[in-house]
Amino acid sequence: MTAGIVIRDQKPLFMYAGQVPWHGIGNPVETEQTADGAIRKSGLDYGYYKSPALVAIDVGNITPQFKQIPGVHAVVRDYDHQPVGHVGKVYHIIQPVQCFDFLDSIIGEGQAVYHTAGAIYGGRTIFMVVKFPNNVKVGPDVIEKYLLLSNTYDGQSSLSLIWTPVRVVCQNTYELSFKNTLKSMKIRHTASYVEKVQEARRVLELTDQYYKVMEAKFNILLDTSFSTNQMEQFAEKLFPATIRTNGQIVVSKQTKRVRDLVQNLFTTGAGQKEVANTKWAALNAVTDFVDHGATIRARSTVDPKDARMNSALFGAGATLRQKAYDLLSV
Repeated sequence: MTAGIVIRDQKPLFMYAGQVPWHGIGNPVETEQTADGAIRKSGLDYGYYKSPALVAIDVGNITPQFKQIPGVHAVVRDYDHQPVGHVGKVYHIIQPVQCFDFLDSIIGEGQAVYHTAGAIYGGRTIFMVVKFPNNVKVGPDVIEKYLLLSNTYDGQSSLSLIWTPVRVVCQNTYELSFKNTLKSMKIRHTASYVEKVQEARRVLELTDQYYKVMEAKFNILLDTSFSTNQMEQFAEKLFPATIRTNGQIVVSKQTKRVRDLVQNLFTTGAGQKEVANTKWAALNAVTDFVDHGATIRARSTVDPKDARMNSALFGAGATLRQKAYDLLSV
């Protein structure tokens, strides 16, 4: 790989190929990229470094002095020297360029095609998405096969590999756990992460297994009828009443609004006409809500699109999607 770490004087970019993704983030490129192209066009051609974490000692009007915090280091972006998190002494930085190298080592250098790549939360999290050939078919629906690599630099999580199927008609994501399959792999930020490459090459086998199981499970949902009354009961289980009034549990206005929205998406969501009155349509209604309709609460300093993507892939949205599938698959 020819790309290296450089000093930047501007905010990182974000690239995607094809139509605007559901999260609405990024700059379009004409086609999927090789690693070198994705690094440049996503703006991930920068790096991070560790610096001792210091605390200011208040000495009144005298110029403040600083003392190092034992065992704590700041992770700093090199293009503007701003910290993105604090980590321990043994934390090993896996640079963005190394993440691309890692995916290329799994799939084959120069063979991986990158659909999306970039950073969210000011560089605290980066991720890149590669596309696999041979789409999955669920009746009239086409499900594209993707593998997402995410990496954080604030010490909050490991490097992760996650299978992220996408329904073409509506760009909804379906990264779900299925029995006897792995949904993801995690690699710790230690110097030995390179030794994990051989193990990570199993991803190709696991990808094939995951998507075979997914195709079978989704087609079962498609072949199972589901009425509007069943959808109403399903929405009630998915969004239970939580407000107590005079000793009774009642449905809040917000919960009722969300239930009504999901029930409406059951019949009016993108692509639903072709799969109407099935459990597959019910799951699509929930994924549509998670990816496009859910209210995401975020601090005023956080980009709402960053927060929506994080929720859908790693947070409350991902949890809700899994709960919906589990309810429907019984």
